[in-house]
Amino acid sequence: MNMVCGQPMTTTSETSGSAMMSLQGRRTLYPRLGMTRTRHFIKQLQFTNWPDHGTPAPPECFIQYVRYVRSSHLTGPIVVHCSAGVGRTGVFICMDVVFCAIEKNFAFNIKDIVAQMRAQRYGMVQTKEQYWFCYKIVLEVLRKLATLDLERLKLHHT
Repeated sequence: MNMVCGQPMTTTSETSGSAMMSLQGRRTLYPRLGMTRTRHFIKQLQFTNWPDHGTPAPPECFIQYVRYVRSSHLTGPIVVHCSAGVGRTGVFICMDVVFCAIEKNFAFNIKDIVAQMRAQRYGMVQTKEQYWFCYKIVLEVLRKLATLDLERLKLHHT
């Protein structure tokens, strides 16, 4: 299944301008694990248009991908991993934490979130471009939320 900026597609490759957000190889697995051979549900999603050490463009596709992952999650942990498990993984985890804080109307600090992740795994959010990208995503999300709030306020007063 491919996804172009948040829209599920059934073809193998779709593009939107210069960017493609793809969930190629989305798989649902039911392995039997442990001594009891208990069956577990695993859904694998893959964001393929994100260069190692870089950032995905446009940011909107990444925002939609994180929202899709969050909305499709049913139970249990979410496992995130890129090739080294620090750069892109760190950005995704940081944004998941921030999105959760925004949903619950909690204060957050990207610098502190990254520092806490780095205390557990060295190198999380690998490059300054990835670090800056975290701020860019938050700014975009908060800008959209503010616009929605203004639109609701205008509708309420009309």
